[in-house]
Amino acid sequence: MPEVQGRSIDGLMMVKINYMGTSAASIQLRVTVSEAKQGQLLVLTTPVFTMYPGVSVPLPGLVHHSAIEFGQQEAARLIRQANIFPGGEYEYCFQILEQGEGTGSQEQCFDYHLQPFSPLLLSEPFEEEDIQQLKPTFTWQPIFPAIVGIQYRLVIAEIKPGQDKVEAMHYNMAIVNQWQLQGPIYFYPPNARDLQPGKSYAWQVFAYKYDVILSASEVWEFKVAPFAEDIAATVALGNIDRYADETPLLISDSLTFGLDNSAGSQKLDYVLNCISDVNLQVNYHPDYPLNNGYNYIQFSFAGVKGMKKGALYELVVKSTQGGEIKKIRFVYK
Repeated sequence: MPEVQGRSIDGLMMVKINYMGTSAASIQLRVTVSEAKQGQLLVLTTPVFTMYPGVSVPLPGLVHHSAIEFGQQEAARLIRQANIFPGGEYEYCFQILEQGEGTGSQEQCFDYHLQPFSPLLLSEPFEEEDIQQLKPTFTWQPIFPAIVGIQYRLVIAEIKPGQDKVEAMHYNMAIVNQWQLQGPIYFYPPNARDLQPGKSYAWQVFAYKYDVILSASEVWEFKVAPFAEDIAATVALGNIDRYADETPLLISDSLTFGLDNSAGSQKLDYVLNCISDVNLQVNYHPDYPLNNGYNYIQFSFAGVKGMKKGALYELVVKSTQGGEIKKIRFVYK
């Protein structure tokens, strides 16, 4: 398939050969790649290997032991440096050279208009973003033109002190190395170990088919924001505005905050959800009456179903003035 294998030198060895001989033979494979405007770009000749009757694929590793003669064109220099063919009108000629006296050769050529892929662009988390999720969602832009059966691979690695993101990606053990992603999105597994607050991570995405890498994104980095200091169950927390939409808190069994109400007696309008595990349902629905004036609200979580140690929660409170939404995020420990 030139649309896949015809994009790189390594891919040339993925060709399927239907050898018509009646017994095993020692052969060489010579591949000539030409482009309509540039002319002959390279000639690759493999070492001698054994070919058996029927359809087979040469060993992919043969390309690393092959003799390759590159042309002098700019495109040939690019191919030599990057191992990737740029867009163009290509002709791929495969010639079987049988060894020994009285043997000959067989040749077959293919033409293909190779369109360059659009860049594989990362979306979220943003480059150098501070995030609050311990199990974030990763998204990227799919490559174009689309190819049936294309898959993606996502790699995440921790950036150690003193490292840059590229070094971390190349040398550190991946904490996520997920293959066979069918679309441009990855949900961090609920049962996987959480990312650690205060640490930085590098991530990169590859597009591939049949083990041939078609495109690779840049390496981006992000940091999981450190949590605020631990807090006690005390009215000294102050107004809810102090904690809303800020770095997640660390709490134990209870959360207390103040709320000003000038709209008369009513009940607190709130929702509590676990955002690090969307499948974890929190069974917490007590009523909190609000009097006119300043109110102290205390949420007690001891023994509540759905409160899991180490999980990240979000308390959404609807303000009594104008319906403004306040959010407090915290990790239950």
